[in-house]
Parts: sequence; C-alpha cells; structure tokens
Amino acid sequence: LVVSEIGIRDRKRQGPQLDGVSILAADDMEVNRFILDDLLVHEGAKVTFAEDGQQVLGIISEKGAMAFDVILMDIQMPGLDGYEATRRLLRQAPNLPVIGLTAHALDEERDKCLQAGMVEHVTKPIDERRLISTILKHIEKPVEITLNHYQVRSQSC
Repeated sequence: LVVSEIGIRDRKRQGPQLDGVSILAADDMEVNRFILDDLLVHEGAKVTFAEDGQQVLGIISEKGAMAFDVILMDIQMPGLDGYEATRRLLRQAPNLPVIGLTAHALDEERDKCLQAGMVEHVTKPIDERRLISTILKHIEKPVEITLNHYQVRSQSC
C-alpha cells in the first residue's frame, strides 16, 4: 500500500473530497493503516480502524451500521479474512457498502470480492484517486448547494 508523491501533491491542491464521510477500514498491517489514515483523514474522512474481520464485526455490533458510510476491507487478514467478514457483515448490514482492498489485480480476485458481497475492489498499491472516486461512487451523503440564496438538499450526488 503506497501513496505516490504525485498523489500527495495533487491532494494538497484539491482539498478534502471526503468531508464528513465515516469509514471503517480493516487491515492487519500497521503501515497500511497509517497510510490509509493519512490519506483519508487529509481528505476529511472520519476513520475507525480494525485489525481483522472479527474486529470489524465487533465494531459494527457496538456502534451500529449507521455509524459508517463505507467499509474498506483488506482481503488477506489472519483469523477472519475479508471475504468471510464481508459475508457475515452483510447479514447484519445489507446496505453498507464494502470495498475490498487487495494486492491481487486478477479478474478472479475481483470476482471473489463481488461474490462475497463487496461492491468493488481496489488494488494495492493504492491509487489515491481511484480509492477516493470508488468511495464517493458507493456512498449516499446528502449534498447541499445554494442557488440564488435558496438552499437545496439532495439525498445523493
């Protein structure tokens, strides 16, 4: 999981794109959690981390599915892997989007993610723009805009 220098420079110019988005991210590697934290928090997201699939289920049981807009799920974790964690999670929260994170870019890996119930998968090393656009594609956040001094509220982008 690596963030390119180009991505970091672009991020500084654009400003936060995930403002107020609540993300539960599961990854067993501390360095990956650190990089995700830096990237996502800088983009305005509120991030909660889990080290394995069992922790994801515990966090959802404790805080509720409505506490999160999206889950980023590493596929290969010790104990409860990302596939099985997603299957179990979706029994509790069928409308919560899960995005798989994997080092494998093969079509078979993508298919396995989708069969487990994930909405999409993003390969490592993480392409920052792809991750952000994938998150934005799968969340439903109200959007407020002002037109001629009237505020309009929409349920999704």
